[in-house]
Amino acid sequence: MYGCNTLIIYIDGSAITNPGSKVGCAGIIEYPDYCHKNNEKLSWSYNIGTSNSMELAALINALKWINKKQTHLREDDITRIVILSDCQNIVDGCCWVYGWQKNKWKKANGGTIKNLFLWKEYFRERQKIRFSTEVKWIKGKSNEQTKEVDKLAKNAAKSNAQKTNFSHTKIKIGRSLSGRKFALEIFKAIGQTIIIRVYAHGVVNQSKDSEYEVRFEEIDNKYHIIGRFKAYTSKEIDNKFIDRGHFYYATFNKNLEYPWIKNVKEIKGKKLEKIKKETKRILENE
Repeated sequence: MYGCNTLIIYIDGSAITNPGSKVGCAGIIEYPDYCHKNNEKLSWSYNIGTSNSMELAALINALKWINKKQTHLREDDITRIVILSDCQNIVDGCCWVYGWQKNKWKKANGGTIKNLFLWKEYFRERQKIRFSTEVKWIKGKSNEQTKEVDKLAKNAAKSNAQKTNFSHTKIKIGRSLSGRKFALEIFKAIGQTIIIRVYAHGVVNQSKDSEYEVRFEEIDNKYHIIGRFKAYTSKEIDNKFIDRGHFYYATFNKNLEYPWIKNVKEIKGKKLEKIKKETKRILENE
């Protein structure tokens, strides 16, 4: 069906609690007959996720397996790899991801991409593969292998988590300055520099190009707290310059859908004392 030099990988994801902490995914590697090798069974359990994120995690782990085995696969005369998934959204996403990347990781209509961090990780891994590789849809539980990989994924979801799903990692939360229950919003970045007070930050994508989420209160030039927002930044900025409870001048990119903190400068001395004094006075009078 796929040619005698084709390696087939069946993948599946599972979420016993969706979303929740009982999630996992699996894969079955099926070598061509001439290799005289038994199928390899792989599974991964995660600390948190959804059914969709686990379907995508299964695909990413399959690509990572390929990248580790490329030399051996060439020695086995493999010329083509077909990855089979029963999740149509994942199969479609593999076609759309190149457009998303060219569109600065936004959909064609400007909308946000679900599981963005995982799709970025997929894109990075896919770029490393030097084989003809396709991701195709297959009906779930339609043959022996799809039934088995479904069972492996469910068993992984029931196991103790061994891997952290950084796209869903909870970040440490500090107290907000105002104590008011502002709704948390995506910050509307238009290249501005504003005063922020950070109350939470943490990694959301652990990779070579780690990305961090920063949650903050914005303070206007009259010292009013005007809302709670979140944006993203690099590992370098987060690790070296950002602490909970501190005030900063933060400079943003120009991206309404994916706000990025390009620069921060901590506010200290008399300016900091002024901000704290005035915000406290305003809060007490509200």
